[in-house]
Amino acid sequence: MVCVGYVSESGLKRLAEWLDLMDPNGELLLLVGRPPRTWISLVKTDNAHAAYLLRSMQTKAAKLDRLLLERLAAHQRAGRLQVCLREPRHQIHAKLYLIQTASSPWKGLAGSSNLSESGLPQPGEFNQVLDAAAATQASHWLSRQWGALPSQRATGVWQALLAKTPPAQIPEAPFS
Repeated sequence: MVCVGYVSESGLKRLAEWLDLMDPNGELLLLVGRPPRTWISLVKTDNAHAAYLLRSMQTKAAKLDRLLLERLAAHQRAGRLQVCLREPRHQIHAKLYLIQTASSPWKGLAGSSNLSESGLPQPGEFNQVLDAAAATQASHWLSRQWGALPSQRATGVWQALLAKTPPAQIPEAPFS
């Protein structure tokens, strides 16, 4: 389970790497809790969800890595990635990274790091490892936020972003 205020493309790359390494039967829930400042209302459409993420990342779809979007879409289709976006009036600014395996209790990290290039690895961020009891408590809080009415499932967000992203340019092979 991951709850962040916003994501960036570099954060999405990190997310895709985690998903690639995860148990094939595992599931990652991503709750993006802080909408773009210019957003008024979150409409329940894939295109609106894509626009929400693009504005949050402060980028244009044409600049996104198409192969990354295809990886994320494949993980979502396989049921390994679920995305939820938070309504502007009920934003969440928390940063939580929680994991549970079949053989261990919840483990977690809470702090100031968003899922971005300047987030997790940077020395200016403060993060605290949560013990099993605190991580379990945080997982309950995050589960309640996930299911709350101000959160919307973004089931087609990667496909909508792919539709806005130009096809990858394949370099032509030189003639022999």
